[in-house]
Parts: sequence; C-alpha cells; structure tokens
Amino acid sequence: MNKGETCPIVEAIREVGNENDLLVIRFLSEESLGFNDILRKAENMSPKTLSTTLKRLQQKGIIERRIISTQPFRVMYSLTQKGMDLRTVLNDLKIWGSKWLTTADMYPLTSDQR
Repeated sequence: MNKGETCPIVEAIREVGNENDLLVIRFLSEESLGFNDILRKAENMSPKTLSTTLKRLQQKGIIERRIISTQPFRVMYSLTQKGMDLRTVLNDLKIWGSKWLTTADMYPLTSDQR
C-alpha cells in the first residue's frame, strides 16, 4: 500500500469495529427486533448506549428502523443489504475466535481479580 492510501480493513473496522455495534449487528442478523428485544439480548448494555448504537448504525446505513405501530408506539430494527453483507464477516470472526481464543482471552481478569 502506498503512503497516503487508506486500508480497506482498517476503514471497515472503524465503521463497525466496536463491541456494541457488532453485538447489535449479530442480533439483527438472526431476525428483526424491537428496541426492548435487543436490550434483553444485550445484557450489559444500557438503554442509552443501545439507543446511541442504533442511531449510529442507522446513520451508516447498516440497519433500518421501521415504525410498526403508533398506538402503542413500536419500531422494529433490521439489517439493510449493507448490514446483511456483514453476516459472513461475523461468522468468520466467530470461527476464528472459537479456534484461537480461550475463555481467559475472552474474559480477562480485572485488576482486583489478579
């Protein structure tokens, strides 16, 4: 790669490389879900963090938000084609992680546990 050129891998990681983005994309790769459905699946994510994540992914064109009803207000989130194209990447990461990462790698000890 020449100096000044961007790396597509680095740019892709910048686009969807944080843990919350990847979790939401993974959940939505299985089915369309409402806000509370995603929140239940993402056990350690706060409602504010989820809301921010959903807005960011929607702005990037990775997910879409559809209003299902107004009384009571209900929306569903689903992957766009751009988001669906990430399913193979997520599957490859899952296979790689299963092969190369141990439980200790996935859940490292905190400083007070050492």
